[in-house]
Amino acid sequence: MLEQPRSSSGARQRHWAAALATAALLLGCAPRYTTAVDVRATETAISLMTNDAVAEQMDTYTYTSASMPAGNHYIRWFEPKADMAVVHHMLLFGCEGEVSPTLHTRSGGMFSAGGGEPRGNVCDNTGNEPFIFGWGKNAPPLYLPENTGFRVGDGGFRSLVLEVHYLEPQSKQAVTRSGLMVHLALGVPAHAMSVLAFAQGFSLPPRQPQVLVTNTCCYAMARPLTAFAFRVHTHALGREVFLERLVAGRSTAVNTTEPADGSGLVRLMGRDPQLPQLFEALPAPLVIRPGDKLRATCVFDTGARTTYTEAGWGQGDEMCNLYLMVHAEEPTYMGCAGGSDGTSRFSVQHSPDAAAAYRAAPDADRVSVHVV
Repeated sequence: MLEQPRSSSGARQRHWAAALATAALLLGCAPRYTTAVDVRATETAISLMTNDAVAEQMDTYTYTSASMPAGNHYIRWFEPKADMAVVHHMLLFGCEGEVSPTLHTRSGGMFSAGGGEPRGNVCDNTGNEPFIFGWGKNAPPLYLPENTGFRVGDGGFRSLVLEVHYLEPQSKQAVTRSGLMVHLALGVPAHAMSVLAFAQGFSLPPRQPQVLVTNTCCYAMARPLTAFAFRVHTHALGREVFLERLVAGRSTAVNTTEPADGSGLVRLMGRDPQLPQLFEALPAPLVIRPGDKLRATCVFDTGARTTYTEAGWGQGDEMCNLYLMVHAEEPTYMGCAGGSDGTSRFSVQHSPDAAAAYRAAPDADRVSVHVV
């Protein structure tokens, strides 16, 4: 058993600190991820706020954006400034250049049957919209691991765009605001954070206690990814969203327990979408390797519905989304809209070596994607 040293000399204190660190590693109690941030490392706070009075109709989507400061920076943590009684969800996107000049407030649900005007592109001159962060149901702030973050500024995204979705109309006299504070640190992180986003179109039959929607893609880029946290999203009918893995055509038991049913699918994570829609940190790092097939599954209960429920943006529609925060040496923002056959690859939204590491999925153009 270690004892407190009696001498206060610098050499003995350093020896004592080293002994404690070694003991922590041997006992398996050394922390893997931090749950707080050193505020002294936060150099800039970016405010992305919208006026609640802009929501004059149901299902109003509004946007605000900010240009990133010059130099190399990275996002260290996210601070939501919203309440679920007013805001349904918020999404944060990154743009390599400028924000699309056509982006403006829209109402009516977008893309839904009988809905309003489609959103269009988030970023100027490209259909790509790399997803960074999402909030819903009063989720708390999110702190990223030390020396890890989303690159912005000279070494990353030049602009950030926040989408704010109001389900209900707000008072025209409202003086309140909702949005997100994004906290930056100066420099280049040792590990670049990115997001893998799962989303696809579907139709749910009525009067069914359980309906499953699956979405499978193969990770085909060369570098491994380390998963840090995940977030799920559905509307009112969602009961569970979970992620499974099939590696290079065979099952794997890395960081998981091999299933006894012989399915070859290993469950990695899952969450009730009716809980606060936070990015839940994984208990231990999870490595995604080239050749891994990942399958997201959403479980719905349509027992109280008398007609089909479509995927869409309105509150009467549904969604099946899972977001996985990952980090590596370089950013790797990717999306999966592959369907259930497992033949599609993740589509690259933003990555320095995308041209050499990816070719378009064969059925990418046939899938209608709804991301929230």
